[in-house]
Amino acid sequence: TIFSNDNKNLPRLFVYQDSYFGDLFRFVSQHFSYALYTNQYPCDIEIETVKKYHPNVVMQEFWEGRVEHILGTCGK
Repeated sequence: TIFSNDNKNLPRLFVYQDSYFGDLFRFVSQHFSYALYTNQYPCDIEIETVKKYHPNVVMQEFWEGRVEHILGTCGK
């Protein structure tokens, strides 16, 4: 999902998110000139994908109930 704000002086945002962020993106987006949200769960941030969008802020958000799964998958 991509959101664009008329105020281009605001920073740009790139977010790896899960479904719990769905209720927050409208509030967060208004503080950024451009916000890209993707439903991916990479163990490592895919830096080349992030660079393509030239964000000022990168966020990786997931529900705390997934911590054990993520640590079990990515923590090895």
